[in-house]
Amino acid sequence: VLFRSRYLMELKETMRGQEILQNLSKSRGLYAHKAEFYLFENEIGALPYSSETVAQLERFYLQDPDPEIQKSALERLRKHYQFLFQDQALLDKPSREKLYENEFPNYLKVLKQGIDLFPDLGEKLRFELAFLLIQKGDLKKAKAEVDWLTRFSNPKRAMEVQFLYAEADEDPHAPQLALEISQLVKTNPKEAKTWVLKAYALKKKAIIATRETGRSEEHTSELQSPCNLVCRLL
Repeated sequence: VLFRSRYLMELKETMRGQEILQNLSKSRGLYAHKAEFYLFENEIGALPYSSETVAQLERFYLQDPDPEIQKSALERLRKHYQFLFQDQALLDKPSREKLYENEFPNYLKVLKQGIDLFPDLGEKLRFELAFLLIQKGDLKKAKAEVDWLTRFSNPKRAMEVQFLYAEADEDPHAPQLALEISQLVKTNPKEAKTWVLKAYALKKKAIIATRETGRSEEHTSELQSPCNLVCRLL
């Protein structure tokens, strides 16, 4: 009956599907919780969710006895926070600071609880957690997740998170990591090209920075030369 109701909703037979779910949710049967959650999901609205919707999702996530419902609620919460943070780099400084102050602790909590609750999702959630901490610039906390992924994750994901960390830390080895990843994904030419371009962009940035540093030192040296000091005093 439960699957029939969801099937009807997928066929746009919303009223019939909702009626079945409402009857199930009022019962004390095995599927009452699922029916309640599916009804809630059907009316959840567009991203980002309202604070009331997020609070309800958190209740399903942390308190419902059904692991399937908990996982569904977790995925919804992740989508909500991913939506909020996807363009955070484009925000002005006050808006970005407000986002991190109001939403970052909750996002962090959701991911950490997910790692504890669902070991099968651990790798995916740890990668997301590492990425979030790196974005925030909290490299010290991110290092623990990067180290875990390096040891236990598949080679591609391990190298990707190492690259993200190295890039944020302005590690000179970051371009080489990008090139190594491009070799790892060479069966996908489009993705491989993306990594090659990342390596090129980082190398170019490093060369420009080196030249500017050299010019700055040369200019300082000229200003401090005896001839220039005399001229400036005159």
